[in-house]
Amino acid sequence: LVDQYVYHDYQSYERDLIFRGNDIYNLNRTTLSTGYGIFITTSVVSSTFEKNKVHDLFGPSGSSSNTSTAYGIYDAADASLGLENVVVNNLVYNIANNGTNYGIYNTGADYLKCYHNTIVLDYSGATTGTTYGIYQVTAAVGLEYRNNNIYVTRGGSGTKRCIALTTNTSTVASNNNNLDRKSTRLNS
Repeated sequence: LVDQYVYHDYQSYERDLIFRGNDIYNLNRTTLSTGYGIFITTSVVSSTFEKNKVHDLFGPSGSSSNTSTAYGIYDAADASLGLENVVVNNLVYNIANNGTNYGIYNTGADYLKCYHNTIVLDYSGATTGTTYGIYQVTAAVGLEYRNNNIYVTRGGSGTKRCIALTTNTSTVASNNNNLDRKSTRLNS
């Protein structure tokens, strides 16, 4: 899935979807906006997103002048117990710009399981821009973030977190993650 303006993959109203083995990037696009690698929204349940590569959303050389936001994987789809959505064995890397970067962004979607993903946000040319490996924005239940490799060493002055949980009311199981940033810290 190459050279999209905003959404490379947009999923809604899906059940039992398997989205596997896709290479998602921009190679030649010169006009860019907010970038979404994989966007999961309304009524997606019991679906698996696995072995996908999301990279170079701002082109192979990036752009330090681009301040758009980048979302490797964005989840806004409430699932339920027994119909969980699973994000497993994906790779998010080489997001080169000066905007806010999210490896995996959960806007409060219930029953999201994130296992064995690798997120590398290390663009040294950044001078600003907040960076999150996994970001949980509002309360949700049934969340699992396990066995992920998250590497956040991006340049610039913005906040940098491997895992950021912005609410204390979510039910989150998070363990065995390999977190690496300039001064490693789990923010919750």
